[in-house]
Amino acid sequence: MDLNSIQRKVAKTAFDHGFWDVDIRNPATIDRKLMLIVGEIAEAQEEWRKGSLQTYYAETDSGQKPEGFFPELADAVIRILDLCEQLGTPLESILLEKDAYNEKRPYKHGKQF
Repeated sequence: MDLNSIQRKVAKTAFDHGFWDVDIRNPATIDRKLMLIVGEIAEAQEEWRKGSLQTYYAETDSGQKPEGFFPELADAVIRILDLCEQLGTPLESILLEKDAYNEKRPYKHGKQF
């Protein structure tokens, strides 16, 4: 499955579960969605602080919920893909364009880290 297909799939799941019930043209909506992405990254960082990269599972009403560092990163990617779909932008082409540019940049972009 290519990234565009994954983007459409995760967006359909988000739509089916009520996450498209807001006006995406409202700047506050985009701000909120960006902060939810940041929240997922923060959750991944908290998992890292616990000292493990292992995925574990929590029992929920919907079944076994994957938890841990990598599932939190996956949540961030899902939210990013969903936002791109709502904005009508296929992330795959943007990723490839940005990577092609990055290939031409100097080592560490001329910085220390």
